Amino acid sequence: QRRVRDTHVFFKQHGWAILKCADNLPQPLQSYFASPIAEKRANPMSPDDRTWGWHHMTHQGKEILKVRDVTSFEKGWKAGKDATAQDLLSDYYSPMNKCGLEIARHLLRGIGFTTEEFEKAFVAGDQRRPSEGEEPYSSFFEAFRYSGTPLSHTFHHSDGAGFTPCDSHFDIGCITVTTASSIGQGMQIKHEGRWIDIEKTLVDAGENHVLVFAGELMDYMTHSTIPKVEHRVIMATGSLPRHSSIFEVLPLPWAVVPRLASTASTDTEQRTGLSLIHISEPTRLLSISYAVFCLKKKKKKKTTKRKYNI
Repeated sequence: QRRVRDTHVFFKQHGWAILKCADNLPQPLQSYFASPIAEKRANPMSPDDRTWGWHHMTHQGKEILKVRDVTSFEKGWKAGKDATAQDLLSDYYSPMNKCGLEIARHLLRGIGFTTEEFEKAFVAGDQRRPSEGEEPYSSFFEAFRYSGTPLSHTFHHSDGAGFTPCDSHFDIGCITVTTASSIGQGMQIKHEGRWIDIEKTLVDAGENHVLVFAGELMDYMTHSTIPKVEHRVIMATGSLPRHSSIFEVLPLPWAVVPRLASTASTDTEQRTGLSLIHISEPTRLLSISYAVFCLKKKKKKKTTKRKYNI
């Protein structure tokens, strides 16, 4: 109990923590990325909805495999020799999904959210399916392969330690869960104003440990009590390819996102939630900035009657 309490305190202060999952987690996905380019191109990531698929950022030497919508993934996936939809879901997506949601549920309870609030916003909702044309923004799994020899990293220099395949950034979700990479190094987070090689600490923690860090949604839900964490991947030029996996926890598209009462509010003030949230997600296909947009209630304009003496 003391360790759990200490974990919550540390996460509240810094926005990140290293935790151990109860179940075995998969090693970073490598076999799929080693398959012929023609097989990977048979399952391209759609630029319209980005629900699943493969994408190659050639100039940055970065490959991405994403699974968000399991149903469309199973229907549309064209299997190669070593990568069937069922294998990818059972061996990679499912264990990361289970671990990510359980950690989010555990952390949010420790912060002050109820289990019911979590289930409605992130798991069950009201069981309504997205309507036609509505983006299914919800939790997703991503696997990455970073090359040590990209075509270009002119605009992504780090502080003499190598290069960054993409700019440092914040994730948009509630939390992101990541396992150690295939080479055991590369992930850095900004902690108290300086970059630290957090992946070395993650590797030292042992098997089935994950790095968990807060995104922009967690920052919003807690009034910045729990800060969003800036992070990046550092690669040494000419190094071995780096394979890694993440699971990002996002609310269901139709859910009311719970929000803690601010510390400045009175005891009688109730929790507030968003009636609509539109998340403008980074495609990770381009180096673009992104944000979380919230729909606010319009204030009613007060009308005053004027008297004129004639």
